[in-house]
Amino acid sequence: MDWLDEITKKYKLKTSFFIYNLVYIFIGLTLIIFIFSILSVVLGKIEKAVLLGYDSSEFYVLVENSRLLVVMNKILKNHRSIVVSIAIIISSLLGFRRFYKDKIDNVILDLHELTGEVYKEENYNELDILYDRLSDFIGDLNDNKISLIKEKDAFDKKITDFGHDIKNPLAVVKGNVEMMELIDKNDKESFESLLLSTNKNIKRIENYIKRLESLRKLETIEVNNRNVLLREFVEILIMDYSALESRKKLVWNYPKEKITCYFDDILISEVMHNLINNAIRFARENIEINFKVENKMIYVEILDDGNGFSNEALLNGKTQFFTENPNKGNMGLGLNISNNILSYYDSDLKLENTKNGGKVSFKIKLENN
Repeated sequence: MDWLDEITKKYKLKTSFFIYNLVYIFIGLTLIIFIFSILSVVLGKIEKAVLLGYDSSEFYVLVENSRLLVVMNKILKNHRSIVVSIAIIISSLLGFRRFYKDKIDNVILDLHELTGEVYKEENYNELDILYDRLSDFIGDLNDNKISLIKEKDAFDKKITDFGHDIKNPLAVVKGNVEMMELIDKNDKESFESLLLSTNKNIKRIENYIKRLESLRKLETIEVNNRNVLLREFVEILIMDYSALESRKKLVWNYPKEKITCYFDDILISEVMHNLINNAIRFARENIEINFKVENKMIYVEILDDGNGFSNEALLNGKTQFFTENPNKGNMGLGLNISNNILSYYDSDLKLENTKNGGKVSFKIKLENN
């Protein structure tokens, strides 16, 4: 009956159900027409035998007013209607069974597979279970939708803030340029003051551009893993921070032996810079960076002697745009970007507090498996 399924594919379930039943009833009635010829002969003989009351030892003698005779007479008179009714009922049941198999059962199995559920119980109402499962599935979709809307609102707000924030340094630069055109070229003190202010605000603009690039990186992360010597990787980081003027003391602990790792050194370097810069921002004096190799894993810890993470930061610190100091030019993307990068290595950031301050840690596989 695949042809019937093909015909009803373009119809709604109600229409398909009607067509299935109509086809099966038609088939059933057609069969009845062929059977009637045989039944009419057989029933005719039975009717004659009863009415004539053949006096044979093979038949019971029917009393004219007995209940059995009354019932037999009714059956003989209405046998065609009874057979047709039975045929319609049986055909309808067969039609529904086929309709359920073609239109409902396969869909239910596909949806169970899609939603990841396997039902092995002997007795269960598959439609009720499917309804419950789809309700949970739709609930999860709604939660994701709400989360995406919130992220979009936060993104739109941050872009709007960029627009307002970048106007100030641009206005200062524009004003300084106009002042330079007006002041006496021999007034070196005023000229240098304006130049210093201009350079400072140009750097502010550069920082805004870098932040916008960070937003783009959230969606365009490309991973290029390669063999990297852990010692050389750490020593490059040490050189980077040695060149920076900072009152904070950085202590590095790492294996001195030759250990080969497999990761994208540019991306992991960005993770390290984000975490170390975050520690520098919150530390009072000391920052400790630890690398440890154990059980084919690289364990990294960054500790600072600051006030540690607030409860809100421990909960939402890795969330996009979260920041405890929005007025200090911090976008709240460093931990989020780092966590996104680590997700490509089946890892994530762990935020916690120690008795001395804050701690951020993560681990990645040492080798390519």
